[in-house]
Amino acid sequence: SQIMNAQEQALWVEKVELIERRVRNVRISATFFALLLIASSVIMVFFGLNELQVVSDQLQGVSTSLGNAFGRASGITESFVEKGVVAVRNRDQLLENLGIICPNCDAQGEVLVHDGELRAVPVGYLVNTLQTPLSALGDLSLNKILSLQEALAAISAGFHGITDDFEGYNWFYPTAVALLALMDAIALVYIIGIATAWRERSNATFQRIQTWALLPLFILLVIAITLVCSLFSVFTVMNADFCTGTASTLGSPDASVAAILDAKLYPTDPAYTAVSHFTQGCQGDDPLNDMHLLTTKIDSASAARSDFLQQVTVHDASAFSEALGISVEELGTVLGKISSFDESLSTLDAETANATEALDCRLLNGAYTDVTYNGVCDTGARALTWIFTCLGAIAISGMSIITLRIGWRDVIDFVDPTEAQEKGVIPYDADMDEEDYDEAGVEVIEEEMMASYDDEDLIYDADYTGAASYTEGGGYYQ
Repeated sequence: SQIMNAQEQALWVEKVELIERRVRNVRISATFFALLLIASSVIMVFFGLNELQVVSDQLQGVSTSLGNAFGRASGITESFVEKGVVAVRNRDQLLENLGIICPNCDAQGEVLVHDGELRAVPVGYLVNTLQTPLSALGDLSLNKILSLQEALAAISAGFHGITDDFEGYNWFYPTAVALLALMDAIALVYIIGIATAWRERSNATFQRIQTWALLPLFILLVIAITLVCSLFSVFTVMNADFCTGTASTLGSPDASVAAILDAKLYPTDPAYTAVSHFTQGCQGDDPLNDMHLLTTKIDSASAARSDFLQQVTVHDASAFSEALGISVEELGTVLGKISSFDESLSTLDAETANATEALDCRLLNGAYTDVTYNGVCDTGARALTWIFTCLGAIAISGMSIITLRIGWRDVIDFVDPTEAQEKGVIPYDADMDEEDYDEAGVEVIEEEMMASYDDEDLIYDADYTGAASYTEGGGYYQ
């Protein structure tokens, strides 16, 4: 009998030590994952979210700047079209007046002017010299410029729309930080719970709070983090695809921008020309090319105007109008229209210069390059990588903590099965012998105690309130 009891005692000690090792490993693992969760959250904030916020602010700033630049250019071209309509109307009236300015001209287009001396003036040649550049102005390319104005307005609205979209997601950063702080707080509570349970100082109320109040919330947060991690994995892949471009231009996002333009716009669309010009290193057709060509024509018309006035105004107005066969007032009207039209040409020339300044390709391409290469494809790529990695670590740590939640609970301490154990609330006292238990009314049921050691569920369940079942099995609350 003593040999049997010794063997039973050794088996009991071995199982108790196994349980203690398992519980210790569980608590160490749970503590490790809780600390990993907290560390991953801190790293994600400083190296992921902060950097992503910097890129977001940079994108908002550049989008606003580009939107303002294209918007200003759109306003300038709109003003150009409005003033151009007036200039074309004045030009047509001027050409009509020039056609009848010299009814007395001979077949060679000359007249004899008596203003102190008799001189032959080639009025026909002067008029033709002025009419040619004026006619070459045509309709001032107003239809093309109007299309450009509409395209610039659409581009400006698109960039401002990007700014509004980013501003609409400004809530993401503080919300993410708040949720991570909440997860860290719960993980810290679990660390405290594990420590108190390890030192056998935990109470049932604290364990119930961890199990019934914090655990469901923690599970929801882990599920949300897992979903967000999956979403950021998609963002990370999309960012990598955008920044690496196509197979022919590896390492360049410009090819991705060109592919997007090809998919969204027709090559003949003014918006396509404008955006591709400023994103492809100022290569290709300048969207203001029609206005630049018109500037050359305006300069030619202005030079012809100056030469015409210089040749005409050297003569006495009365003698010259008499030689032409028109009144002095009619001559003054024609000369006034020439001067007025020259002012219109100067205004259009200034508007072209303003549009060119607003859409300075070097500045716009520099802003685009900075935000694309340094922002999205450098800082942004690092930020997304950190966020995805940290979210994965947080999700794994959270699921591990949930799995190892037993770590913050108490464990039943089983006593020697050869000793009797009370069934009441009086703690077991190893100094009491069998007679003392008999006097206390405690019955020794060896079969029940032995059967309890075949049960693998030896860890105390804080949710179970049937204390008598534990004491009947030879255990007591530790």
